[in-house]
Amino acid sequence: MPRPSHDFHLDFETYCDLDLKKAGLYRYTAHPSFRVMAMAWKLDSLPVQTLAFHDSSPLPLELALMLQHPDVQNHAWNAAFETAVLARLGLTPANPVCCTMQRALAYGLPGKLETAAAALGLPQQKDMAGHRLMLRMSRPSKPGQPPWTGEDYAALAEYCGRDVAAEAALAAVIPELRPEEQELAALDARMNTNGELGIDEMRVRHLQAAAEAAERGEAQRCAELTKGAVTSPATQTARLGAWLAEQGLTLPDVARATIGEALAGPLLLAGEVREVLQIRLRAARASTRKLSRMLEMAGPESGALRGQFQFCGAGRTGRWSGRGVQVQNLPRVPRDFDPEAFCQAASTAAASTAADDLNAVTPAPVLDCVSWSLRACLKATDAMHVMWSFDFSQIEARVLAWLAGQQDILAVFASGTDVYQWAAAQFGSSDRQLGKVLVLALGFGMGAVKLREQALKSYGVRMTGEQAERFKRVWRQSNSRIVQFWYEMDAAAKQAIVAHGRVVAVAGSGLAFTCTGRTLQLRLPSGRVLYYHKPSLDPETGSIRYWGTETGGRWAEQRTWGGKLAENATQACARDIMAEAMLRAWRRKALVPCMSVHDELVYAVAAAPSRRYLYDLMLEPPPWAGGLPLAGESRTMQRYGVVNKPSGTIAKAA
Repeated sequence: MPRPSHDFHLDFETYCDLDLKKAGLYRYTAHPSFRVMAMAWKLDSLPVQTLAFHDSSPLPLELALMLQHPDVQNHAWNAAFETAVLARLGLTPANPVCCTMQRALAYGLPGKLETAAAALGLPQQKDMAGHRLMLRMSRPSKPGQPPWTGEDYAALAEYCGRDVAAEAALAAVIPELRPEEQELAALDARMNTNGELGIDEMRVRHLQAAAEAAERGEAQRCAELTKGAVTSPATQTARLGAWLAEQGLTLPDVARATIGEALAGPLLLAGEVREVLQIRLRAARASTRKLSRMLEMAGPESGALRGQFQFCGAGRTGRWSGRGVQVQNLPRVPRDFDPEAFCQAASTAAASTAADDLNAVTPAPVLDCVSWSLRACLKATDAMHVMWSFDFSQIEARVLAWLAGQQDILAVFASGTDVYQWAAAQFGSSDRQLGKVLVLALGFGMGAVKLREQALKSYGVRMTGEQAERFKRVWRQSNSRIVQFWYEMDAAAKQAIVAHGRVVAVAGSGLAFTCTGRTLQLRLPSGRVLYYHKPSLDPETGSIRYWGTETGGRWAEQRTWGGKLAENATQACARDIMAEAMLRAWRRKALVPCMSVHDELVYAVAAAPSRRYLYDLMLEPPPWAGGLPLAGESRTMQRYGVVNKPSGTIAKAA
């Protein structure tokens, strides 16, 4: 189908009594108080046009006709917002609104318009003063604040126009999504809007009451232990740090990661100190905030959660990230914990005595149990449907061995042997967790010091410095092809930077680098490209430098190396495996997932699919992945994370 010949860029500025971040896009635009205050648009190379709405005036007829013209391609930054606004206005564009933000993320740029425009050095950048005005006008006025004037609305429309100019300038210079990625983006829009993922509102409220009661009890116990120095372990971080220092334990901060390391470390902590740290660790959990967010974002009639996933949101790899409730980082459920039993107990416990009643049900602290029960709050909105999930097993370890040509590891996977047990056995151990640490941590060049820290922090595996060094040395000797793969990736990337425009393949992997000067490009076996901006080689160390998005969205110069490039390629290929499974399910069965969580796809279906269905749709290797042994596990659930009847594990070698 030919691309429309005209480009139409648009943006809206809106008002609602609800907080957009808390309520989410779909509750926000559906609220009775919602209205459009200003809009701006740009057609092809014509100047930007603006319009202010002082009342509930309809969209001008000529604009409505433009949006509904089949030869016009619509564009917007974070197009889900403009699409939802148009739906509220009763308009369905002839062509879906193309999301420039998704294109920017796929191009390795930040997800904020102002940061992305600045990263490319574009003259049209976001008006931050206008942004502050927008934030004030989009929310309920403070008591005594005078009404907004016509000049305010005009300034808001002007700000909206500058956003459109910046978005259009970005759209003109960044690549279009590949056809497969465009289809995935459309599938992502369906996943975010179909309303098949929901919550059990009563269960959420019962857990919330239990958590609040437990928090009161934990705060009281903390006050007793600290003799009144710390009465709120969740918020009094400075006082907690000072009290710990008085007890002889000085920490850089009292964040969860720091507390966890202190508890898992070799220091002998006094009983009171250890218990206070444990209380702080539980108080710092996001469980109660997630419960509140579920209630704020769920549809009032059906309990549906919409707009929970960001396409290409995970930097560099193209994986989905979370929005809103952030189902991507829900705590895993311990094997010996029954969330259904705990939720049932929570539903019968009175709010004022919930902690005491629930403590009798489980030996674990109530706040931990609430955290482990978060997944079980999610369900299909249709009471006649179940949740069916497929999780690609050990996909990163499989892809890494496949890319590197580590044949003995591939043979282990192809045989169906548990690779973590196998890896531990190479060191004379039966500890599967040790094997998991070695496979996942050492595969991308981690050193002995970091290995020791990561093993304890993430897996609870203790090892001495001498053991960590031995594990690293022996693992690298046994996995020489993977180690060589790191060096090949590093050398190919550097060669591409030096030889502008030359394609440098990484032998046998299906990967290739090329450099345009503006970007270093890593082409994956699927044909998708990862981008590293403004690449160069450090004149002193020879290491690779580039510009990219750091955690938190800051655009900064970074360094990379062979092991890190191997990790990027591995995770991106694993994402492409899952993405193609999504597309097959859509193309052949018209199935849209209700969740995409890491390497897991979740569907709301009337009945659990057959094994044949699983084989055909999930484990069918893409044409570009010959020789990659795939495996996965399916589950059928009434509630997410609570398995009714396992469908079994199926493995297939390509």
